[in-house]
Amino acid sequence: MTPGRAELGEQLIEAHATLLLTHQDTEGRRSVTLVRHGSFEVRLVQPLHISPEGAVLFWMELFDHDRQLSIDSVGNSVLEDAVIAAGDFIERATRLSENPHSWRQST
Repeated sequence: MTPGRAELGEQLIEAHATLLLTHQDTEGRRSVTLVRHGSFEVRLVQPLHISPEGAVLFWMELFDHDRQLSIDSVGNSVLEDAVIAAGDFIERATRLSENPHSWRQST
């Protein structure tokens, strides 16, 4: 079940603050998990290259831990847009955890 918009907004703000304090991984990236369903994680990440004029505050990724790759990502500078995107990614992660190979099937 996807959290409500207000709850998800609070979660994104908290994750963004945590992201700034998180240690970098071996590739120099920082990430904070928003939710994980099976091997599928929705996480807030700090991109390696940040455009100074591009002020993207919320960069999210839908990540498949079994295959160790990003399925999708999106960046938003407005909290309301980030909440919508996070909700969509969480719903996708939930569906994918029920059928893990579905994202690889052709449409």
